[in-house]
Amino acid sequence: MHKVFFSLAFICQAFLAAGALAQAQRVGPDDGAKDNVQDMVAAHLKTCPARYARIIKRVDEADTADASFYSVPDYPWIRGNRFLASYVGHFENELELTTWLSQLRDNEGYARNIELRNAGLSDAERRETLDNLRVCAVWLSIDRVFNPDTEEAFIDATLEGARVKAADHAPISARQQKKIAQDIDRRFNSQPEKTPVTEWRVARPEGMMSPSEVFALYRDLPRDALGRIGMFHTAWNALAHHYAPVWLIHTQTQADVPGAPTIDAAGNTRINRETPTVYWHITYTRVESRAVPQINYVVFFGDDAGQPENGQVWRITLNQQGQPVVYESMRLDGTEHLWFPATAMRVREDVDPTVPQSVAGTGIAATRMLSDTHQVYRVATQATYEAADYRRYTLAPYDDLLTLETGPNRSASLFDAKGRLKGAKRTGQRNPPMRQLGSHSLAPGEPFFFDDPNLFDANFALLEPASDANMTDTSASR
Repeated sequence: MHKVFFSLAFICQAFLAAGALAQAQRVGPDDGAKDNVQDMVAAHLKTCPARYARIIKRVDEADTADASFYSVPDYPWIRGNRFLASYVGHFENELELTTWLSQLRDNEGYARNIELRNAGLSDAERRETLDNLRVCAVWLSIDRVFNPDTEEAFIDATLEGARVKAADHAPISARQQKKIAQDIDRRFNSQPEKTPVTEWRVARPEGMMSPSEVFALYRDLPRDALGRIGMFHTAWNALAHHYAPVWLIHTQTQADVPGAPTIDAAGNTRINRETPTVYWHITYTRVESRAVPQINYVVFFGDDAGQPENGQVWRITLNQQGQPVVYESMRLDGTEHLWFPATAMRVREDVDPTVPQSVAGTGIAATRMLSDTHQVYRVATQATYEAADYRRYTLAPYDDLLTLETGPNRSASLFDAKGRLKGAKRTGQRNPPMRQLGSHSLAPGEPFFFDDPNLFDANFALLEPASDANMTDTSASR
């Protein structure tokens, strides 16, 4: 979800500029408007390289580069991700191409806004800078894409970042891989640890859209040329609350209480357990080759001193009706990627995804976590469990983590320029760092990234549609 907003006048200006350039390339040579527009474009384009060079230098000096998307070499006015990269070579029409191009520009504006805010630019400075860069991006992208001499090289360049794999994972032998699989199997089939369990359930704010309103929007709103749903932030927020996970966490110490990451003026990262918080984020993938949304839930835990120690991602992939297709969990360091099918599916040949438990036909009532390591070890399919304590957590946008307040008019991202969590505790040489969403290479043995849009289709094939039984509201009171 991107929350970068530009003035209405500027949006109109950008689209008019794009339309004027496209029209100028198509009118006849006797039309005087063509020369005027091209002269104007040429003059503005000359200023763009220097504008980007100054901003990039300022971001580098402030060390505030954002890893939400990957940069595209030689094209500083766009940023990509693997979902967009998957369209390259498969554009069916010009509308799909221009929508794709517009999103590449939006990615750049979103990330650049974070970088400039964390670099100390005021709201007014950022607005003016982003407006100027946006005009450059519109002209430059259309000039490259609709120019037969540059189109192919430009589009190919957007693929480079999608191929880069983070080198954080130490090599794992076949013997070690087998041991990991055995540990997961044993965990899911053994008796739970005998420590008190705390149930964590989302706190639902008053005045939020009802589930019926959200699902009506989800099903009825048109999809754009890339298959994405045009819901506003308020609707996504309500949907995220509807499906927010219930966690059953074995609790021995304060280190088993989820918290909100903070960064102080000296740059120290801590987990604040006084405000238990889970973060949500919308991404897109494909199921049966169709674009569908995913809701990602991220939870952080700190050690006894509050230093970040571990965390989990819980992800729900939805179908076209808004029903869960599959649940996934992954540790924030990219290890222990587990699948929990929510509808009937089969595993494809020549792959071996880790599926410790299926919840097809039942849905998930709660997800169990061990104390200390906070590894997922089982999911409860019925709300018949007992807990020693019942608590609520706040659900917040994942974007908040990218501009954490560090002092008056000062902010910083929780993650460094390579997407690694700042100040995280490392428990051993073989333990990769916790990472920002969009930068997770799955552990050795899996050839994919966590955000690979073909991850589901490469591993599974659906056998039947998801059932209405899976549309449970996890925020409801006990």
